[in-house]
Amino acid sequence: MEKLGNLLTKKFDELPTVRERMSAIADYINFFGNFVGIEVKVSWRMNHRSTFTLLLILTVTWLIGYTLYEQFPSISCVELLGGSALVLSSAAKFVTYVLNPAKFAQLVSFIENVCDINQSGNGEFVLRNTTATVVRHFKFVFSGIVFGLALYSCWPCYDFFINGNYTLVSPLRMPFVDETTLKGYLILTFVNIFAASIGVGGTYTYSCIFLTYVDVYDGLLSLVVDDFNLIDRMYDKKSQFRQDCACIFRNTMIELMDMARFNFAMRELFDDCATVEIICCYYGIVVVLFGYLANDYIGGIGAAAYFATELLMFCFIGQLLQNTNDRILVVLYDSKWYTYEVKYQKDMLFAMLIFQELQPISVASLYPLNFETGLQVISSVD
Repeated sequence: MEKLGNLLTKKFDELPTVRERMSAIADYINFFGNFVGIEVKVSWRMNHRSTFTLLLILTVTWLIGYTLYEQFPSISCVELLGGSALVLSSAAKFVTYVLNPAKFAQLVSFIENVCDINQSGNGEFVLRNTTATVVRHFKFVFSGIVFGLALYSCWPCYDFFINGNYTLVSPLRMPFVDETTLKGYLILTFVNIFAASIGVGGTYTYSCIFLTYVDVYDGLLSLVVDDFNLIDRMYDKKSQFRQDCACIFRNTMIELMDMARFNFAMRELFDDCATVEIICCYYGIVVVLFGYLANDYIGGIGAAAYFATELLMFCFIGQLLQNTNDRILVVLYDSKWYTYEVKYQKDMLFAMLIFQELQPISVASLYPLNFETGLQVISSVD
């Protein structure tokens, strides 16, 4: 909790080392991840919290089936299917992490190693800026999710506290619970809010992990830019620093290859979830808006706003990754590689060929995960 407070206050800027700042970021992610039983740790294993989350997902899925059975063919069934989109997207993120803890841990270990290597000098300055960017993005995504949830909660809260109506936050029902009584209404409201909180908490945790990887990836590029600037300055001074230049160039090539592997690992971990996320958000928006138009489901407006916000938040992260991929080629082209020795020019051309083939996170292996795709998905809801 102390490091959680460090991240949310000005104390974060006072942390002396990059490693401590990154540790505070990991503790922040783990604080929210604890609610669903996942943690950003190399030693993470399935535990009682993650087992409870799995059982909760199965229970909510059963309740959705029960409600559909009880209310079919009511139009409320359509509204309920919008809630299933949240369950499915949350389940996809949870299952992805549970099935691939070693792959997530490899990226964590790599980030820790980068922080250990760059404990001083310009590298530390670059990574300190990177950690500040991570925190800023965390707050931005958190604000977006809270905004979406606030819009979704407005109508049920207003109708209950002002009009005195037992308006549920979702059409989800439970056996032996009468929603027309105050007791039944409170029970169903608690179940809905608890399940939604776990789902949204898992979504935020996963988004924070994704954001950390993407921002560190961009920080690695900033380190490469710094190295190329140093190499260019050394070559301007001709042979005086030629031996040192060879060592720096070799390390820079290693950094570039590490970035290529890092990009591939991120695509492997997030491609499928991006596909499920976009499909579920689109499906959720369509269903809840249909419920509003066909059954005067006023809560559908807030639900659609939440799904749209979550979709754009995910696309925002994908856009950051695509921007970094585009910037890599600009960095390679803008370096004075044509002034290097021929053997170095060959390495540079090889690196250019590799990074020309880099792919962003994709949706169904067809569309890049970026703002353009997100806006196209939202605009197609008509």
